[in-house]
Amino acid sequence: MRTAAGEDWFLHFQQRGAYGRVVHLQPMTWPEGGWPVLGDDGAPVTEHARPGLPPQPPAAPATDDDFPGGRFGRQWSWTANPRDGWATRHSGDGLRLACVRSADAHDLRRLPNVLTQRLPGVPSVVEVDLRLDGEEPGARAGLAVLGDAYRWIGLQRDTEGIVRLVHRFAETVAEAERDADRPRPAPEGRVRLRIETVPGARCRFSYDLGEGFRPTGREFAATPWRWVGALLGLFALAPAGEGHAGTATFTRFRIGPR
Repeated sequence: MRTAAGEDWFLHFQQRGAYGRVVHLQPMTWPEGGWPVLGDDGAPVTEHARPGLPPQPPAAPATDDDFPGGRFGRQWSWTANPRDGWATRHSGDGLRLACVRSADAHDLRRLPNVLTQRLPGVPSVVEVDLRLDGEEPGARAGLAVLGDAYRWIGLQRDTEGIVRLVHRFAETVAEAERDADRPRPAPEGRVRLRIETVPGARCRFSYDLGEGFRPTGREFAATPWRWVGALLGLFALAPAGEGHAGTATFTRFRIGPR
């Protein structure tokens, strides 16, 4: 691109593992009769004077979401083409997801109905409130770090009808999840979930059942998922079967500095 001042610039991707492909702006020169030359004689620069453009206020893509009326912001996308009924619009705030029945409920990587946004590229704290209304044994919902390997924390209703706080993971070569910590009762079917990200895309999970945040499981090193890097995901699902499996509601999604 060329500015009004006659400066040439080039946008390109840098592959950064779990952070995906990060966009960079590089200076560019275009010798007369030749090919464009990027950065410093073809080598990308890590620092450079800004383009000679009118001042603009700092801006960044949205991350936080209160899900007004059950709608989610443009920072979110499903892991596959969306279908009617996954999310329900309503008069209040909060994202109400159907506990979609699936034979692949044991592996989030196979599911189309995970709502995702990019993993923060700087150390951050990710939090969201969750209420599980799923009535089916096995109905579950949670907050995930999704990649070739993944880990999630959330709520699940067991075979006795008790809602429990669960923390699960799946390794890159695994075809099903395993517990990362022992399940704990969540008497009111509510919890606030937290993931802290630190340098190296390492993630620490914790939960608050009303008595303050408590850590759970080991630190998890996020892994890329295809070319997009690791993703934060919200989901609700249930094992394959018949009839309605209930819903889960997410509120007060926040990403802040660590």
